[in-house]
Amino acid sequence: MKYRLWMMCLCVIGMFCVSGCGRTSVKVTEAVQTEVPFVFETKVAAEPLHVFPVVPMVSGKVVSDMPDVGQVVAAGDVLFRVDSSAYEAQKAALEGQMTDATVSVPNVAPPDGPEGDLLKEGIITRAEYDRIRMRKGVGPSPSSGSGVSRQAGVTQALAALQRSIEDCVVKAPVSGVVSRVYRGDAKVVMAGKPALVIQQNSPVIFVFNMPSVNDKFLEKAKVEKALTVMISDGTHEWYGELKRRGLSDVDGYTAYKVQMDNVSDDVVMGDMYHIHIESEEVAPAMIFPRSVLLDEHTVEVVTDEGLIDWRTVEVVADKDGQIRIISGIHEGDKVVTHADPKLEIGMAVSIK
Repeated sequence: MKYRLWMMCLCVIGMFCVSGCGRTSVKVTEAVQTEVPFVFETKVAAEPLHVFPVVPMVSGKVVSDMPDVGQVVAAGDVLFRVDSSAYEAQKAALEGQMTDATVSVPNVAPPDGPEGDLLKEGIITRAEYDRIRMRKGVGPSPSSGSGVSRQAGVTQALAALQRSIEDCVVKAPVSGVVSRVYRGDAKVVMAGKPALVIQQNSPVIFVFNMPSVNDKFLEKAKVEKALTVMISDGTHEWYGELKRRGLSDVDGYTAYKVQMDNVSDDVVMGDMYHIHIESEEVAPAMIFPRSVLLDEHTVEVVTDEGLIDWRTVEVVADKDGQIRIISGIHEGDKVVTHADPKLEIGMAVSIK
């Protein structure tokens, strides 16, 4: 009986041993925060700082060629022409009405009768004088006829039509490069809607988000001129200026931009460039081997219960096999040294 009990205990112990030995063993690196010279790196597409939509003032069919994307234009260049025939026909018709209106204006006769004397002396107004004549059955004075007011209305309409005819010739508001053209098969443009876009390739900007915890540090470093900003395409390097775009952070991030002159068109709009921001002033960060990254923003950690968990981290620099993390993990966290996609969340592991 004792023998059988002893054998059962051995079996249970064996099962536990097998179970423990069946766990995947992982090597971990403990997270330690340290003060190191500030570095932030990212990759961003180049964008023009100045973009100008060309918005026609009139609607109609385009009766000329439109510039192609990439074409260089100068301020004042004719970009395209809109059909102005309808406006010109209306103008010709109104010019005929203007002649008729001019002929129909009679000579102004001097006011007569006792009410005329009152008008001359300024005792009554022209409107009161006309009302008195109407009551007498004489009718309004010749000077109050509709010819003058009609002529004024025609003049205003002609001026408006002339402006519309001039607006049919669409010119470049600035010098630059055509970056977009909105034209369908019908080649019709609409008043108030962009027909094309002109961009200026200098200055150029690179827009990105940075953790808001860096805001005060960056502001101080800029004031003290202790900040270096570099742009690189892998072969060439340029210096730029860091500028904050937003006053408040969104989800823990603040929008920034790096700006630089691009007079020689060295930087190509839309291409990706490496941004490197550094300072000799120190800032808090955690240093790890690059091998801890499961992807660009994920590491694996072992919890106090011996289970795998994934954390989203902010990597601010990646150089010489080491990365700098400033958020997403805490001091004392056990980070898996060699990230393995086979380690699923909740999986039990043992630490080597």
